Amino acid sequence: MTLSNSIRSKLTLGMLVAAALALAACTDHAGKEPSREQVNAAVDKTEAAAIAAAKKAAELAETARDKTVAFAKSPQVKQDAENAKQALERALDKNKRENQPPPNEPPAKP
Repeated sequence: MTLSNSIRSKLTLGMLVAAALALAACTDHAGKEPSREQVNAAVDKTEAAAIAAAKKAAELAETARDKTVAFAKSPQVKQDAENAKQALERALDKNKRENQPPPNEPPAKP
């Protein structure tokens, strides 16, 4: 029975050591938890960063809109649009001429 007493005492000693280490770990960890003030400060910083990002996004969107409007109203864009319109009209006129029956032939019967 001395062998089982030896094992029992070693297990007891091991459990005591494990409990002491666990207690020390809990105590160390508890001191590292952030305080309410630290959490509130982090939340405030996050809110401020979100507001700043939203303002910057709004400024960039406004700038992009202004540049788009200026580009759309530019003389070059107006000229390009007029050229495209004339090219389309010419293509439609050509298509109409090519698809008309010759004047001497009666229209095809269905």
